[in-house]
Amino acid sequence: MRLTTAVLGWRLARLNPRVERAIYVLSAFATPLVLALFSLIALFAWQTQYPTTDPQTLSFRVLEGTSNQTDPVVAYQQLRDKPVVPYRETQLSEEPFWLAISVPATESRDPRALEFPSRHISDIMCWEGGTSTLLGSANRQVDNGQLASAKAGFALGLNPSQDSSNLLCR
Repeated sequence: MRLTTAVLGWRLARLNPRVERAIYVLSAFATPLVLALFSLIALFAWQTQYPTTDPQTLSFRVLEGTSNQTDPVVAYQQLRDKPVVPYRETQLSEEPFWLAISVPATESRDPRALEFPSRHISDIMCWEGGTSTLLGSANRQVDNGQLASAKAGFALGLNPSQDSSNLLCR
């Protein structure tokens, strides 16, 4: 019995450095090599999750509202007198902002989206500007209608059959 234990211990003693060496080679060389290979495959072979074709920056009219101002018709009328601006610094205000956006017509009939990239938007609602028909609403938990979470903000899917759009968003 002692002889069997001695032989087994001797074999384990010889096997142990080989196992340690194999683990070292796997962790130091093989795993990073496999990760780099899959990263290159992903970079060049996979389709992008957020495709863009000819992105366009839009200007808009903006009105800082109050929490109790909820009527889109009144907000749309007030926005008509505001100047068109390319951006608006909100200073992280928690009051709602109303945006009137004119989306120009396009010759392409491909689906389009209007992206609101701010990570500070907690909820958003959009209407057709002239008719005040609700297009969609979204917050960080639920998406409804044509609005959906996208990247760090939200995106409004636009109907490709529309020539141009006047939108109102809060």
